[in-house]
This record gives sequence, C-alpha cells and structure tokens, in this order.
Amino acid sequence: MLIVFESGGKFISPKNVVKTELEQAVDIPADSLEVLFYYEKGFDDLQKVFLLEDGCINIENAVQNKNVLFCGIVDEQRAETNENGEYIRVFARSMAALLIDNECIVQTYKNPSFSILYERHAKPFGISLNRSTADNKGLSSRGLLKLPKGCSHYKAIEKYCDEFLGTIPRVDHKGELCHNVFDSKGTLVFDNRYGIPTASVTVINKRCAVYSSIHVYDAHGFCANVTDKNSVYRGIIRERFLNLLNSKTGTLSDADNIMSNAKRNAFSVTVKVPKVLINVLGMSAEVDHDNCREEKLVVYAVKYRENEKGQSTRLLLKRGGEKNVDP
Repeated sequence: MLIVFESGGKFISPKNVVKTELEQAVDIPADSLEVLFYYEKGFDDLQKVFLLEDGCINIENAVQNKNVLFCGIVDEQRAETNENGEYIRVFARSMAALLIDNECIVQTYKNPSFSILYERHAKPFGISLNRSTADNKGLSSRGLLKLPKGCSHYKAIEKYCDEFLGTIPRVDHKGELCHNVFDSKGTLVFDNRYGIPTASVTVINKRCAVYSSIHVYDAHGFCANVTDKNSVYRGIIRERFLNLLNSKTGTLSDADNIMSNAKRNAFSVTVKVPKVLINVLGMSAEVDHDNCREEKLVVYAVKYRENEKGQSTRLLLKRGGEKNVDP
C-alpha cells in the first residue's frame, strides 16, 4: 500500500515506512490511521494523508478522482528518536473528523430531508454524497429535529438518521456520505478452499451477555414482562428493568430492541486474514466454521496492520445488520 501525504499543496511519500495501522468500526464515525516511518527532510507540516494502491503512478490524478483506499486529515505528528534511529509518527482520521470536530448552530428543523442535512452539515466541509444515497429520493421525514448546544455536524446527521431512518450514517474511504453503513453490497466468504483464506477464526458466544427477561414499567407501574424463551430454555437467568418514561420511544419496542441487541453482541466471530481487506464495513459475511455456518453475519470492525512481518487484517463479525438501539 502506498502512503502519500499532502503538505503545502504538494504530494510526498515516505521511502521507509516501518508500520501502518488502520482501524474502522461501525460504531466509530471516523476511521483512524497510524503511520510510522524513518525521518526524512520535507515532512515537517503534514496536513492530509492518502492510502493508494501499490504501483500508483499518477498520485495527483488518483487523489483527484478519488481512487484512494483512505483519505483523511492529520491530527498529530511526532518526531521520535531512540536507539534504532529517528522516526516520524503520524496519527490521522478520515474525513468524518471534520464533521465531528465542528459544532453546528442550535436550531430546529421541521420535516427535514436528508438532502437538507447533507447540504448544511456535510457539503461545506468538502464531503460529497454517496451515489446510492443521492439516488434515493425517499429520504424525507415528518417531524421535528432539534439540534442542541454542543451538537456537532456529524451528530446532526446521525441524529436525523437515527430518529427518522433508523440507520447509521457513514463517511467512507473516499470522503463520501452514505445514509446507511449497512447498504454495502456483496458478501465476503471466508473459506480456505473456495473463498478468502484465513489465518485464524475465533467464535465467541457469551451467555452472560443475553437477557432472559425485561420487566417493563410505565407511569402507572408494572406494564409488561418481555421474556426470551430461548434464553430461558438454555438455563440463562439475567433480568433487567426498563422504565418507559426514560426509554427511547416509550413503547414496548424498546424492550425488544434491548433483547435483540444483546443477542447480536453476545455472538461474534473474529477472522484474521494475511492480506489487505479494508473498506468492507456493513458487508455480509460467511465463515466456513462449524460454529457459525448458519449465522447471518456482517462486518462491524476492521483492523489492518502492516509492518516488518507483513500484512494482516483482523475483522470483527456480528449477527444481522440492523441498527443498535440502546434505550
């Protein structure tokens, strides 16, 4: 993978990179990148960073046409010296960082559309609109969207998607905004015979993470008892109390969401592959393993690492692709 920095309008690439780490997760709006390389002159004030395919000849053209694996802003730059030499360490985040770091004006929208949120809270920062989202004409709503003091531009978009669409937005590796991270098309097949070869597979099933029942209360006292028969059958005893006055929607669906989220987070698969496999958040996944062949999995987190030992990617897979809601 080719690492390119932008400094003073010029593109420069370090010659001796020691380590590269890229982390992506559904529940973290901005991807994070760490790069460590031997000290070189001319790398004094790095502003942006791009990851390109190895062998890229025309860097400027690749950046201009968004033929990139990552683009982001440099958050921190360090000059380090130890017994092995002099290094430069760079920490960066994807373009979503601009939406996270900037506060928007306190306001209330009436019947807002997604396009309005994009035009006012993302476009001014150079974020373009993902094609699939731009082609979706049904992203409108009826109701009020209140943006309080301290609300970031990303939070405004996230709040809209949460309250009106029931989705999680995402700014992708090209700097394009999508209204739903789980809109990703295609399926990753991890299979050493016919699919993506794996170095290791770990299947985790946490009995301690699911609930057997949720006791629901409203303004008048006890309202209902929501029970997971499968958990009871498995001998799991784990209860929770929910006050609808303090929950997200104030309905029994909040209890159902708690149950389903607990089941999703209780089961996970970690797959390690000896190659680059990034920008796949939200994609469906299948794993050739006895304990999860029948599971419908999606990619929730990715950690790519490249150092003197080579390249590897660790992926976290979870059940389903619905939005997590925790009242």
